[in-house]
Amino acid sequence: MLLLATGFIAGTMNAVTGGGPLLTLPILMLAGLDGRSASMTSTFALFPGQIAAGVAARKSLQRVGGIPPPWLLALNVCGGAIGAALLVATAAAAFTTLVPWLVLIATAIYAWSSFGPAVQIRAPLFNGPVFIAAQVVLSIYGGYFGGGNSWPASA
Repeated sequence: MLLLATGFIAGTMNAVTGGGPLLTLPILMLAGLDGRSASMTSTFALFPGQIAAGVAARKSLQRVGGIPPPWLLALNVCGGAIGAALLVATAAAAFTTLVPWLVLIATAIYAWSSFGPAVQIRAPLFNGPVFIAAQVVLSIYGGYFGGGNSWPASA
């Protein structure tokens, strides 16, 4: 029941604010999964919500960073696959040691993004190669640790 309730709350949380994996990851570890398996399970379980968020936000994704959406999708899928491969190559015990730090980074990102008034950004902060490099790093991170990779549909 705790897993079911947490999954429901985390899915709802992702739709509204993001950060749902920060709930599911510790609950899955509490249920007996090692950190790596818990991260994989959490990411897989919440992935359909990420697809829904992307579909809901598709109008705001027109040429983000000067890149057409299909290319952006391909870039993110490739980066996510690299991150997932790195995760599979990481020993479960080593990943479990990293979990507190990965959660701290994700929490800091969520906290930082929530301070101050909402700002409407009309143009990307950067374009071209810098945007592509940042997107590759973020997608690899998201493939490695899905806990810091959720974003609400309203973003």
